[in-house]
Amino acid sequence: MFERDSYALRMDILLHLHERERTAGHDASTLQASEFAHSRSLVQMLNEQSQAKLTTSDPAHTKRLNDLRQHIATLTNEQLRLRISGTAGTLRETVQRNLATALAEMDQVTMEIRDSNPRLAALTLPEPLKLCEMQKQILDRDTILLEYAPGEERSSLFVVSADALHTFSLPSRKVIEPVARQFYETLSRRQQPKAFANVAEKQTWLRSNNLAAEKAGDQLSALLFKPAASLLSDKRLLIVADGLLHFVPFAALPSPGGEELRVSGSEFRGKRNKSQPTTRATQNSKPLIVDHEIVSLPSASTLALMRRESAGRKPAPKTLVVLADPVFDAHDERLTLRPPHPFTDATTRTVELTRQLRTFGDKDEARNFLIPRLPASRVEAETILGLVPSDERKAALDFDASYQTATQGDLDQYRFVHFATHGLLDEIHPELSGLLLTQVNRQGGTENGYFTTLDAFNLKLNAELVVLSECRTALGKEIKGEGLMGLTRGFMYAGAKRVMASLWQVNDEATAELMEHFYQGMLGEKKLLPAAALRAAQLEMRKDKKWSSPYYWAAFTLQGEW
Repeated sequence: MFERDSYALRMDILLHLHERERTAGHDASTLQASEFAHSRSLVQMLNEQSQAKLTTSDPAHTKRLNDLRQHIATLTNEQLRLRISGTAGTLRETVQRNLATALAEMDQVTMEIRDSNPRLAALTLPEPLKLCEMQKQILDRDTILLEYAPGEERSSLFVVSADALHTFSLPSRKVIEPVARQFYETLSRRQQPKAFANVAEKQTWLRSNNLAAEKAGDQLSALLFKPAASLLSDKRLLIVADGLLHFVPFAALPSPGGEELRVSGSEFRGKRNKSQPTTRATQNSKPLIVDHEIVSLPSASTLALMRRESAGRKPAPKTLVVLADPVFDAHDERLTLRPPHPFTDATTRTVELTRQLRTFGDKDEARNFLIPRLPASRVEAETILGLVPSDERKAALDFDASYQTATQGDLDQYRFVHFATHGLLDEIHPELSGLLLTQVNRQGGTENGYFTTLDAFNLKLNAELVVLSECRTALGKEIKGEGLMGLTRGFMYAGAKRVMASLWQVNDEATAELMEHFYQGMLGEKKLLPAAALRAAQLEMRKDKKWSSPYYWAAFTLQGEW
């Protein structure tokens, strides 16, 4: 906390100096201080990765570390099974205690390896990019950087283009963050279980929730963008967030001053054509995604380091590997050789399935809960695999969507790595947040099928893109001065140039639809870059009446390269 406060104090002093001496370059120094404060741990880890993976000449250290990783994997799977079964009491407490001990021991071993390796011990945190380096190495004429630095007294926004830096003062963290939380919660809670007496009551609740989301979105847009509205134009936006801003779906935020007119069911941007009929005209805020590609970054310095790391890499020889539709339950129909339920089966359409399970935290209750199969994840997998020649793709479905496939397979041979399953967020130990893969084998026996952030950090990938088509996979634990640590950071460390992940519990069917548009954009005739393909997919979803709510299309964010 003290270290974080010292950065904030340094930035505040530099901003005061900038206000007194506008041409002295203090604004550029403040931006560099902000870069240093953002994601220091990830930049250091990426720098170590570019030098070498964590290794040691001492076989005892290596064996101890590997044994601990296997022990932690066993304990996390046992903990998961106890939570699924609702087991409480001494056994569960013992597993949790043993897991905490093993994690602490692994941290100790890691420190010893660093100390014993002269190359790693000599590594220091790279100096963050200077303004001129940022403009040369990161930006182009079509791209601007928006870097936020929330503060206790006031916040700062740095808008960096290829040839200019603009610095703006924003309201304090205590003003911005409650509005950001309200915007996130009103968008993401649309499909949270809620009992309604009848359809009319549900529709009333939806209208009220939508109005609350629109109000919070308008307020947040004004707080974050209003001073810089004239600079956004139609540029690609690289956004470096902080604190609760990590949870904001920027794609769904209203453009500052931007409006759309829906006239007689048709959508028009900008001013209304006077020749168009005005009956049933309603005015709506225009979301950022209409005019902008949006990419999230831990920091600009992180992207520069990732580019240097991947510059000399040979492209992966194959195109796409998909892990989807795992087997979670020993009663799964795939074990009894009965045909799977078709996606249109009434049993799967009585409720809108979401790719989620639970958040594990201090208040996690010990109760039995099911892990539902996700029928649309299979449709999603088969659809996107169909875009790729058979010799360039790999389908890891059913029992093959396993922990072994993820950790010991050939994922490094593919440009695109796609996971479609449930995700779990562990708020106590963020390094144990992860993905649920196949839990039982073909004989009905128990399998270790929980892939954690620690597992992601230990992969070696050559991926242009990792897609985590699950619930809340973009999230992690906010660590002061280190950004949001979670699965996305793990896959970046493993070598992925980009990671696409979700901010909330995503709808199963809508996600399959979005992914079809997304991969069609990248692998179809247009050959769009991922950021452009995501924007195009979100706009397609938004035009569809069934999926027009931002809940269905705004959850997925792209982090890293565009």
